[in-house]
Amino acid sequence: MENFVNKLKGLSFPLLAFAIPMVVRFIPEAISWPYPTGFDSLLYVGAMMQGFPFNDSYLIKYTSFFYVIAWVTYFLVGNLLLTMKILGSVIFSIFCGSLYIYAKAVLKWNNIKSLMVSVFAGTYFVSLGMSWQMYRMTLGLSLLILSLVAARFERTKLRFAGLTVLCFLTVWAHEIAAITLFLLLFILFVTGLAERKSLVLSVTPSILLFVYQRYDEATGTLSIPTSVFQEVSLLQTTFYISGYFLYAFLLLSPLMILGLRSFKYLDMLSNKS
Repeated sequence: MENFVNKLKGLSFPLLAFAIPMVVRFIPEAISWPYPTGFDSLLYVGAMMQGFPFNDSYLIKYTSFFYVIAWVTYFLVGNLLLTMKILGSVIFSIFCGSLYIYAKAVLKWNNIKSLMVSVFAGTYFVSLGMSWQMYRMTLGLSLLILSLVAARFERTKLRFAGLTVLCFLTVWAHEIAAITLFLLLFILFVTGLAERKSLVLSVTPSILLFVYQRYDEATGTLSIPTSVFQEVSLLQTTFYISGYFLYAFLLLSPLMILGLRSFKYLDMLSNKS
């Protein structure tokens, strides 16, 4: 009985790490019913109403993993707007929960400290704002974080299988998450923080998928995703970027300063203590 109680207490922290952000994220969805909370929700609904990505050869060519999940959810729910409301909350809770798992498994933090990471991410206005708009990116970042956790599995077979699948899904989910993942895994490779042979074999399918997605059959070259912006002065661009950084990180600065006081390693991927 005592062992059961201890196991139950141990499960309470990861459950809270997922549940608290989900509840917080779902509050605006419930209040705004039956209307969507973010502009991206309508874009996703519109694309699905046109059959995307199954109406063309975009299933793998495009970063459409979110749409696959959305179609499965829609099949179960039967309402596209409700599907987006559910997925927005669930994917955000997975993102925050993955932070808890990373803090526990890689940084070796205790349950309470790891839970605080999830709760803070689940209540901070910037991350909440991202979850209202950027479903695909939130999903991609969640898979990225879990990939970094899988890269540290001690069991070779589990590490290889987990990292291979999660890296592939990350690339399939979002372009920025894919590039960020490759950079971080390169750091792991160079620093030797992960077994190199297994790392290369695990990432190879993801790299092939990324190259396939970026390959432009019309020109026979690799294309780089770009966006068109209104031409503005360097001063305006500087104010725009610096303003966003202040908006996103100013309230976090006290915590960042406190963290620097106990910062020991340049590589935050390290699990040294």
